[in-house]
Amino acid sequence: MSIHTRTKRMTVPQLVAMKGQQKIVSLTAYSSAIARLIDPLVDFILVGDSTAMVGYGRPSTLSMQLEEVTPCRRACRST
Repeated sequence: MSIHTRTKRMTVPQLVAMKGQQKIVSLTAYSSAIARLIDPLVDFILVGDSTAMVGYGRPSTLSMQLEEVTPCRRACRST
């Protein structure tokens, strides 16, 4: 596994420019503690509808609403 020491935030155009030029590393976080832990190691952190299954114990992601993802997104953004 490669270790990224970059802490500067990336933009979507920067990620697009990386495509095909170098490997892009990403992981999913559901809390600020995990986001802080993985932030120095990845190019970007995913926060999304998989919270339905991991955070809320639902059988699928289909019922997840944006309002339910927002607290996880805010927690991870504060890193």
